[in-house]
Amino acid sequence: MIKRSKVYMVRAGSNGEDEELVLERGLAIIGFREFPSLEGVKRYDEILKIVTKTMPDLKPRAAGNYAGQLGAFAIWMQEGDLVVLPRKLTSQVAVGKVMGPYCYLKVNDEFRHTRQVKWIRPDVARTIFGQDLLASFAPFYTVCNISRNDAEKRVDAILDGKPDPGPTHQLHNGS
Repeated sequence: MIKRSKVYMVRAGSNGEDEELVLERGLAIIGFREFPSLEGVKRYDEILKIVTKTMPDLKPRAAGNYAGQLGAFAIWMQEGDLVVLPRKLTSQVAVGKVMGPYCYLKVNDEFRHTRQVKWIRPDVARTIFGQDLLASFAPFYTVCNISRNDAEKRVDAILDGKPDPGPTHQLHNGS
């Protein structure tokens, strides 16, 4: 069975402060600076333990949210998966492929949570994406998996220089 690439949305700072850095260095970088390295961590419950130890006053829901985003970035995202970066400084979307494992690297004198990314199309106009797909890039998360509305097929088409083919609507018989 052929593994299909997943699509992850990854931000580059709440105000786009890391956009140029990630595009120039071929990285995806997430904030979460308060959390230590996740290298060697293999399971969600291990990340949740790190989150609750680092920030013991977090409510369980917030701790789960942080652990889920960190898990998506450090564990579930795999080489070959697609990454979309909604850019704030240019109102474009950068699209690339994950090229390496999670690493806790020193970037500009501080350690950061990173992934190697080959930014194939760093300047895709937002108008290329269908409204439903664009809406998927708008969650209030730093990192998340985008799986609805045939995201993988559609982002692949855009990477190939084709227009967004839109979602494939299929009828489901209750399954």
